[in-house]
Amino acid sequence: MSSLFTLADSIIGRIGFAAKFGLIIVLFLVPIGYLGGLQFNESRAQAQRYAEELAALDHLVAIRNLYEKVPQHRGLSQAVLKGNDGARGKLDGTRREVDARFARLIETDRAINDNASLTAGLEQLHKEWKDLQQRNAGLTPPQSFAQHTALIGGLARLMEQVADDAGLSHDSDIATVYSTRMMIDAVPTVAEYLGRTRGLGSGIAAAGTFAPGLYTKLATNVEFVDYAQQRLQNLLAALKHESPQLAAQLDAQSRTAGQKIDAFLTLVRNGLLASEESTSAGSDEVFAAGTAAIAATFAFYDTVRPALAEHLATSAAAARTQSWLVLATAGGTLLLLAYFTAGFYRVVTRSVNQLSNGAQQIATGDLSVRLQLGVRDELLQVERAINGMAESFGTLIGGVKRAGEAVNEATEHMGSVTTSTRESMDNQQMQISQVATAVNEMNATVHEVAQ
Repeated sequence: MSSLFTLADSIIGRIGFAAKFGLIIVLFLVPIGYLGGLQFNESRAQAQRYAEELAALDHLVAIRNLYEKVPQHRGLSQAVLKGNDGARGKLDGTRREVDARFARLIETDRAINDNASLTAGLEQLHKEWKDLQQRNAGLTPPQSFAQHTALIGGLARLMEQVADDAGLSHDSDIATVYSTRMMIDAVPTVAEYLGRTRGLGSGIAAAGTFAPGLYTKLATNVEFVDYAQQRLQNLLAALKHESPQLAAQLDAQSRTAGQKIDAFLTLVRNGLLASEESTSAGSDEVFAAGTAAIAATFAFYDTVRPALAEHLATSAAAARTQSWLVLATAGGTLLLLAYFTAGFYRVVTRSVNQLSNGAQQIATGDLSVRLQLGVRDELLQVERAINGMAESFGTLIGGVKRAGEAVNEATEHMGSVTTSTRESMDNQQMQISQVATAVNEMNATVHEVAQ
């Protein structure tokens, strides 16, 4: 296991404390700064995407305004081409309105769109409109209807392309996706088939009878309206599940549009489709009910747009707040890391200095030194060990000193004993000398007596 840390031990063991702590800060700073920067950039990018989606809503509204008028021009063209000269004035007025709305759409596209393919698609639709104006008077009613319908389909596809390009139709927020699908798919489809049903139904009502194939065609259009309306209701139900607050803003106008559509379809079923032989509903009645249903449908569209715009604005604000929160969190974390690392460095270096000074004092012979580091970490064990060592050395040296004193006392005692012994020996030697002298004197006396 120790071999695993050989490299780390080698590096850390060769650098000073300042370098050690600097290395630690860098090792934390790099990943935290990198991840924090990624999250900050992602939040800012998300806020930018929301801003682009908000701009795309203005683009969609400009297309919606045009999408509303082209079917009117289609219906009035049918009337004029079928011999109703009284509708010619309305047709000219509608044509001018379509021209004006095309011009506003082109202006909006130039202001907020940077996608060349979208601009090219819009220019192609504008060209088709200009060509249709020039040739409309010479077309048959079916030809005019088909070319108008193709133009309407092109506008519907343009709405989808704008939503896709801005990310509205595939946003990570499901509520945004549902609301967008209403604007670019469900509502335009309902309005388109309502318009077809209104034109066909009012024509049948004016004739009072069904031409061959028209009964089936009208019934099919009614079914398409039902289907498109059901899709719209399904989206509303899904939106209510994901974002009740956003769905609540659409609820009132949704009910109004549903009531108008139901009233129109009921009129068509009861007044036109009840019998294939004859009709009971008036042309003006059918046209007025269809117009009311279409107006309510577009009014619902106009309710979705500001509600979704508010939702996106709230999300954008939340994304911006999140980006600054991420930045503040990362910065605060790094500051705390630097603060506590600096404190750690100060405590360690101060403790090391105190240990070094204390060891030097002990080395000079001052065994009374006792360290007070003021810490409770592993350095406390070093403090206790050095203090214990100084105390042990003091005790040992005190014992040695006392033993030396005892030796000195014994040495002094032995010296006095030796002196006393030497004196005794000197006395004995003197006495022996005196005895020897006496003996010699006695020998001399005896010798003298003998002679």
